[in-house]
Amino acid sequence: PMPAKHIKIGAYAHDLERQAIHFLVESLSAAYTVYSNAWIVQRNGAIYEVDAVVVAPHAIYIVEIKSYRGKVAGNDHDWYVPQPIRSPIKLNRKTAQILNSELRRRSYDAGRVRVEGFIFLSDTDDVHVEGPASDHRVHTRETILDALQDRHGFIQQITAGHGTRVDTPTAHAVYELLTGVDKRTPPPRKIREYRIEGTLEQNERYVEHVVLHELSGERRVLRVYRLPAQADKAQRTLHHKRWRWESSVLARVGRHDHIIGAETPFQEEEGI
Repeated sequence: PMPAKHIKIGAYAHDLERQAIHFLVESLSAAYTVYSNAWIVQRNGAIYEVDAVVVAPHAIYIVEIKSYRGKVAGNDHDWYVPQPIRSPIKLNRKTAQILNSELRRRSYDAGRVRVEGFIFLSDTDDVHVEGPASDHRVHTRETILDALQDRHGFIQQITAGHGTRVDTPTAHAVYELLTGVDKRTPPPRKIREYRIEGTLEQNERYVEHVVLHELSGERRVLRVYRLPAQADKAQRTLHHKRWRWESSVLARVGRHDHIIGAETPFQEEEGI
């Protein structure tokens, strides 16, 4: 059988991610299209990076690839890999909602297609993640293909009038959204005097960018901490205090092959 169609937009973050994308492409049929390392640009300029968007005949999937090895345990909010991290579920679901909203802006029918988010743990099968938001959304190599091909639940919803199949105009709307006129390079973004060139890491607490400092011409890492949308004044104060403490720790690291120093934190609309 023919593999899925693969549309590569951005560069792979690392070889394990490349292997995971290759697994999806080679294992799914030609009825599927896999967009790798895409990004979704909202009207307000916010950019959401996506490891893979899988367009199936019956639905569209946002697939976040995590290459953790060994045991992964946790719930809807926190994971242990073994160090504690924020669960990627919330951000994954938000990105799926954003893709659905952007498609709806382009076409009423495209907006009716079901968009679902999955976490693909590509390098472990020792997974113990529980919680209503995580159920059926966290997968390994053993389960991800069945999940992506599980048409029954979606077709039931379509029959009941709660969605539509991915027809040719909808598939084209996805193609236009994810590729644009020319998306071989991401749209330029700036935070103050920092021009963003790429993203190293993104989670619920912060996003780390590789940036060019336009005044000095130096390349740096810019970590942007994002406040929870529902945080009250006391919680915001606590977050600010912790983030400024982390910055002061980095500043005291001293000379290192990769860390020379840390700048004073500043606050912008995106966060600290």
